[in-house]
Parts: sequence; C-alpha cells; structure tokens
Amino acid sequence: MAFKGNLQEVGLAEVCQLLSLGKKTGCLTLMDPPRQGQIFFEDGRVTYATVLNRRDRLGDLLVRDGVINYIQLLAIVDQQANQPNRRIGELLVEHELISPQRLEHYVRLQIEEAVYHLLGWSEGTFSFEAGAHPPDGATLVSLSADNLLLESARRTDEWEVIRQRIESIDLCFKADRERIADADVEFSADQEQILPYLDGTRSVREIMELTGRSEFEAGKALYGLIQAGFVNLIGRSAPPADTPRTDMPAGEPFELGLSLYRSGMLDDAAGKFRAVLEATPGHQEARFHLAVIALRQDRFRDALQLLRPLVENGAPRAGVFLGLALGLARCGRLEQALLAVDHAEALGRPVPLAALLRGTILLRQRKPGAAADSLEEYRRRLSPGVEPSAAYYHEAALAAALSGNLETAADIADEGISAHPESAPLLILAGAIAERRGDGEGAEAHYRLAAKLQPALGQAYRGLGDISYRSEQWDAAADHYERAVQAAPELGSSVYARLGELHERRGNFEKAARYWEKALQLDPENHAVRESLQWIGGRE
Repeated sequence: MAFKGNLQEVGLAEVCQLLSLGKKTGCLTLMDPPRQGQIFFEDGRVTYATVLNRRDRLGDLLVRDGVINYIQLLAIVDQQANQPNRRIGELLVEHELISPQRLEHYVRLQIEEAVYHLLGWSEGTFSFEAGAHPPDGATLVSLSADNLLLESARRTDEWEVIRQRIESIDLCFKADRERIADADVEFSADQEQILPYLDGTRSVREIMELTGRSEFEAGKALYGLIQAGFVNLIGRSAPPADTPRTDMPAGEPFELGLSLYRSGMLDDAAGKFRAVLEATPGHQEARFHLAVIALRQDRFRDALQLLRPLVENGAPRAGVFLGLALGLARCGRLEQALLAVDHAEALGRPVPLAALLRGTILLRQRKPGAAADSLEEYRRRLSPGVEPSAAYYHEAALAAALSGNLETAADIADEGISAHPESAPLLILAGAIAERRGDGEGAEAHYRLAAKLQPALGQAYRGLGDISYRSEQWDAAADHYERAVQAAPELGSSVYARLGELHERRGNFEKAARYWEKALQLDPENHAVRESLQWIGGRE
C-alpha cells in the first residue's frame, strides 16, 4: 500500500484511522517545509514517531525532568560519538543513570508527544511507504492508534478553551503566594510542578522546558490555577540578557573589566575578570566574560573549561549554552554542540545567533539542506532593518554550493559581499564558487582582494596557486603556494604535494622531498607522494 495526499484535503486523524483499521505496516511521513515528521506503524499500531528539529529527544526530556543533569548527558553523548551504533538510552542504563523501566516510560512519552504534535498539523503533505521500519536500534513501543486519536481529540477540545486565557506561551504569570498558603486545596501533580516557576519572570515556554511538561500539560495546569485566582498575568517575556545573572555584586574591578572588554582591550579585560574571580570565586558574570574572551581569541578548550562550572553549579542562561555550543563545534564535537544549542533555545526566547549556530553545525555535519533551513530561520529572527552577518552569507552560500545550486550560491555570496565588502572568508568562498562555475577571471579577482584584505588567510593564496597551476604558470603557482603554507602551515596535504612537484620540475630535489614529507605527515595514505619520495631516494 502506497499513497499520498494533502493535509488540507484529508486530515491526519483520518489517515491514521485508515492505517489502523487496515492493520498496515510502514512509515507515514509528513512534510510542511521546514517541518518534517514520521509515524511508524506495525499491524496498525504505532511503534515509533519523531519530529525533525523538535526538542523531544530522550536526553532533553530526562534533563528537563531532573532525572539526569546536563553534564551527565554531555558525557553520554561524548561516549556515543565513539560508539555510534549504541543508543543514548542503552548507555544511560549501562551507567545506571536510569532504570530500564523508567527508560521505557520516557521513550513511550517521547513517542506519544511526537504523535500529538503531528496530529495538530493542518497543512503540509503526507505519504505512506508500506513495509518501512524504524531506524535500526530505535526503542519501539506498541500504542493503540485509536487511543492516541481519542486523546489528541480531547486535548484539542480542551486546548480551545485554554487558549482563551493563555493566548501565547510567551506570556508570564505570577503566583499569589499568600493566597496559596491560606488556601485549603489539593493541586494536581502538574500544578505542583509548575507553581515554583510562576514568579512573573519566566514565560510559559520556559516553564515547559524547565519542568519537562508538554504545551498541553503546562497549559491545562496553568489554566486551572488562573480560573481559581491563584496566578495573575504579568505580561510577555522580555528577550534574555546576553550574560548570565550573578549572585555577587559587581564591584569596581568588574565594571572596569567590562569597560575594557567593550573597548576591545581583551587581554586587559581578562586580567580584571581573573582578579574578580580570585576574590569572589562564585562571580558568574566574570567567569562568563572570561569564557567569551577565550572564544573570541580562538582558545576554545579554555572557553569550555570556564563554561562548564556555570552549567554544573550555576543557573545557566541561554548565553552560556550558546558559548558552549560554539566551543564544542570548533573542537569538532558537533553532536554535543547541537545539544547545547537545544538547551539555549529552551532557556530563552528564539534568538538569531542560535539559528546561525545550528545551521553552521549542520553544515559541518554535511547536512546542507537542514543547514539552509536553519540559516533561513536565522534571517527570519533578525529585527527589521538588521543586516545579516557576513557569517550568515558565507554559510548560506556554502550550503547552496554543497547542494549543487551554484547559481544560488553565487547570488548569495554576491549579496554578502555587497553588504560586507571587507569579509575575506566570504571573498574566498565567492572565488571557489566562481571557479566551480568556470569563471577563472572572477575567481582570481576575489582571491586577490581577499589576500590584500587579510594576508594571514592562506586559503586566498592557495586559490591563486590553483588557478596558476591549472594554467601551467608553474613559477607563479609555486610562489602562491609558498605564501599559502607560510600563512597556514596546516592548510592541507595537497598544497605540499604540489609544491613538491613544482620544485621537482625545477630540479630542486631536496626541497621537493621536504614538501612531500610534510604532505605525507598530513596524509599518510597519499600513495602518489610516497612513490615520488621513493623515486627521489632512488636517485640518490
């Protein structure tokens, strides 16, 4: 059985009823770009469900419920990176961080919430692939589709009433503590859980993330409290601060450090922040600013060491997790970096930087389609009139190029250069795109301007060297490649291999051998270079 359709014409509930009654096995895929979800059936019963980019991952649920903490989850994700065939749940049980029974409960909850979320879609397309099965290693359940549909319908009916009082999950409410203390009432488990967070500063969205409650569960619990007069509406949540709150007063050294930091005197500012931490080890803002300075100076491991205590011992804000995400990504720990972005999104309102970071990480994972979606989300989040950053244009153009859309990539790069004419990385990428399109003259112009603006970027000279090499201008190619490796010694084995070839052409065998040896250090599997070295050795 294979069929497809439009959700505006056929409701998802009807499709699920059909699959249930027919006792079908396969995968129902829903698409409403950039949204995507899947529900798997086995003999008409739901066994697995997932929603792309929705924060319903098992580890997130466990952290939000306090079953494990973020650092424990990060350690498990680190281990999984070295054992990709093992699931998060399996490793959590192995390390006795959760029992098998509790794991099963959370997997079931995760799948149920994914189905309820998808049943709320009214736009998009669906398609069913008969015989398809969930991913290997996925923890499966067996849920009655009829029961899921009934519960979803009940939630929909109740939600219509709830939305009359809670029109947005960005609203903030404050509990009337005196009235609650005087009242002789028994609250539900969900109400007991959300009450401590109803302080007038946290939005419903933040409370959902902090308590692990779904939108429906949190909304229903809050609606009852509102109806009984135990909480009052305060207003909408404000954008999060750029830095974490601190429980320590900001004295003169800290204020001086801030002034130096804002003036771009990073080393001097770091000295002041270190002095603050020596005097007051618990000063979170000083630690955070030291971490930000480390990130700006490309000292990513130092930044991670500074940020970890803020996650373990403090009350981290979104900025802490965004810094953690950047540091993890630059250290090559991409899955952990995505996890940190997820936590940043949970703790604050959607900000452009989070979407930009997510897109950059997905691009490094060779997922250009998903990266492009996140990068477009970054642009949607920008305030009116705010120009996208040079980093956005670079990543968006790269995503288009990796997807094979060179015309689109060139257009994005040109737009970026118009907005940021002095961005050398963007010029280098524009040069590479021009080369791929067969525009050698345009590529050379981009590379030359990039080299003039930022001589320390070896990639510009490498691009010029490649152009000269292909046109058999051997001396010019050697000169460009020499400058490339002087600026960036670890640029890549192919540059050293070509330098070896070019010096061999000149008869300078000693220099050729040195470059080929460096090429082998960077790429021991380069057999052509190894044979060239053996040939030179034979001559001697």
